[in-house]
Amino acid sequence: MTGGGTIGAATAVDMSGNKASEKVISYMREEMASTAESRDRNTVIAKCMVDEELSFTHVVIDGDSVEVTDLEGRKEGKLITLTPEQALMFKMADGTAENMDELLVSLELRKLLNIVFENWSENLYGFLLIQ
Repeated sequence: MTGGGTIGAATAVDMSGNKASEKVISYMREEMASTAESRDRNTVIAKCMVDEELSFTHVVIDGDSVEVTDLEGRKEGKLITLTPEQALMFKMADGTAENMDELLVSLELRKLLNIVFENWSENLYGFLLIQ
């Protein structure tokens, strides 16, 4: 994650921005849980990012049951949204990086990759060349 970013508040909505049907919410809730489980993340928190009707008082972190009292989304009627610090604390993120270079360094990929970013004029030239 990047500083100032957030993760969560992922409830499904329809084309008008209204909350989706229970069928869709149910699917998304379990899809988030399945994805979280496959990445060794907390499934309860993942479900609570989608469904505000869920609530919890404890989560398991590194095998320990931890009481959660200071997370707004743990209460029924609230979706969970995590800051980078909270995401790290609850093991919903592996780390933070402020830019692509920091990310590549943290993943130990910087020495393996030589990434070239085009500036605006090179992008424009490429666009005009295709036309």
